[in-house]
Amino acid sequence: MNQEDDTLWTAAELAAYFRVPVRWVREHTRRRASDPIPCVRLSPRRVRFRKQEVRMWADARHHPTCGSVGIDDEQASIRKGRIEAMRKRRGNKSGWIERRKRADGSIDFYGRFRVYAIDENGRELPTKIPAVLLGNSRQINEREARKQLELLVKDRPGTQDQPALALRFEDGVAKYKEQYLKNVESSTKRLYESLLKNHLLPALGKLELLELERDYDPIQQLVNRKFHDDKMAWWTVKDMHTVMCSFFQWAGKKYRLKQNPAHFVTLPKRPLKAVKKLATPERLAQLIKALPLQRATMVKLESATCLRIGELQALKPDDIRWEEKS
Repeated sequence: MNQEDDTLWTAAELAAYFRVPVRWVREHTRRRASDPIPCVRLSPRRVRFRKQEVRMWADARHHPTCGSVGIDDEQASIRKGRIEAMRKRRGNKSGWIERRKRADGSIDFYGRFRVYAIDENGRELPTKIPAVLLGNSRQINEREARKQLELLVKDRPGTQDQPALALRFEDGVAKYKEQYLKNVESSTKRLYESLLKNHLLPALGKLELLELERDYDPIQQLVNRKFHDDKMAWWTVKDMHTVMCSFFQWAGKKYRLKQNPAHFVTLPKRPLKAVKKLATPERLAQLIKALPLQRATMVKLESATCLRIGELQALKPDDIRWEEKS
């Protein structure tokens, strides 16, 4: 190898030598190129080429070193690769149609799309490619199936540029207790932990947060079941709803949820309190006669003065004005 062969070429000089566009040279110097040209990397974007290595690379592919390297075929290959890459990028976001032939000759249209997910620490999880049956060729055509697939993946987390958060409700509650509940009053903390442990976690613990954000129906069904079937008190159901609002508000700030699903839940109508009826004079006389002397005296005083129960219990002989009869 002489000194001339050790001369380093730039990408433009190599393109002029091979009579190809500079873009073609760049395509063949990428790290993932199928047939890369040997080069010297001075930096991530700066490359140089040794003449002897380039000529040996061209000779191995049956191209004359002083002629063309098949520009038409190579440019067609580049265009094909770019179209394929564009199709994959578009398929990753909007999905693609998969055809499965039945025994009767009809075709089932399945929608396939990639779902990207990360855990609570931001680590990327394995990509999922679910298959959703969109319909049969006897019912819809491929164009209609494509429209259904576009609507399916439009607002689905993990199908667009933003990856989905793979976090279950029970895991989020554990973080919620650790980071939020420890800063509230002890009485509020006991109430929230009791409602989470006894009612919310058994029903919603295995569901993912993004599923609940997209569809609040499991929360609505839980509220209806607790009130109508389990006969839970209305105030307890309202406290349970308050806990869910608080949790999803915290989760929205931490995990960037778009909406609070608990805000869309409709609480059952609050039942009216039963009207209290006063005892008639006859029933009051029977009650006083049946009670011991101390309690009978308290009932007489209560019926005459309408004192509060606490005031009646705290009443002392010195509080009575015997001369004024008050």
